[in-house]
Amino acid sequence: MKRNWEAHELFRHIGIGRENAIQRPSDRSTDRALRKLISETNEEGKVVIINVGNGIYIPRPWVDAEMQELNEYVNKEKSRAKQIFRKAVKMRKAADNLQQFRNGQLSLDDYLGGGAWRETTSK
Repeated sequence: MKRNWEAHELFRHIGIGRENAIQRPSDRSTDRALRKLISETNEEGKVVIINVGNGIYIPRPWVDAEMQELNEYVNKEKSRAKQIFRKAVKMRKAADNLQQFRNGQLSLDDYLGGGAWRETTSK
């Protein structure tokens, strides 16, 4: 994925402390590239950059409010990861059932559950 120079320039200006936070760019391509750079940095585990309502910044350990925002950010990430994992487990089960249908071990009606999945979808 080509990252644009604007994202790199914004990334270089991410400040330490909430008052030095940068705002997310309005351009979607730049925003996506910036979030990718932040994600890669956070995955390295050397520095933590958080993206909260106050902007994008590196929290200071001696500022309680910033540490609280960091903890909330990490908890949201963990919750998101758990949700993705639960979905992946269910998708794996559905994929296994689809393979059973393909192999003639399961009827289409059993695979589709009689269409009951249409009524249980909450979104």
